[in-house]
Amino acid sequence: MKKTKWNRFSTLLMVGLIGYFLFQRVPGWVANSKIEGQIVQPFSVSKENGETLSLPLSGKKQVVVFWATWCGPCTVELARFNSAVKDGELKAEDIIAISFGEEPQIVWAEAKKRDYRFTVAVDPDLQSQKSLEVYGTPQTYHISADQKISHASMGLGLLSIWRARYFLSDKI
Repeated sequence: MKKTKWNRFSTLLMVGLIGYFLFQRVPGWVANSKIEGQIVQPFSVSKENGETLSLPLSGKKQVVVFWATWCGPCTVELARFNSAVKDGELKAEDIIAISFGEEPQIVWAEAKKRDYRFTVAVDPDLQSQKSLEVYGTPQTYHISADQKISHASMGLGLLSIWRARYFLSDKI
């Protein structure tokens, strides 16, 4: 079969676009690899009931997911975490979803609408973003009992639930 100029052009365009989008992800991948193993600098966020939650939690493993109400991939990722909590694969107290830079009332309304079973917090002062070097959403961190980052990832993770379940188990 003979390739036309249009076929070659469309193939090059597709390869170029894929390369461009992968290149855009490189800074996040580099930042995540650099932060793994570091101790999390303490920060505070607010829960809906007005309580302040100081993180990282001392002596407890936790999965922290940064999200935004307007973020499509965040909706998918948090729905997966929520299903894992509902199904008993993960414990609600081990998952903390933090929204930063958004109006708290919007965040609480979305969390209720989506029936999130885990802790949802807001960080209007961006303390968490500075402490954990958050570059985008969804961004997930596994924080060990000794307050070190054992894993950091950005975007949808095909293995995020499996990885969280393994991290939170007593196996590591």
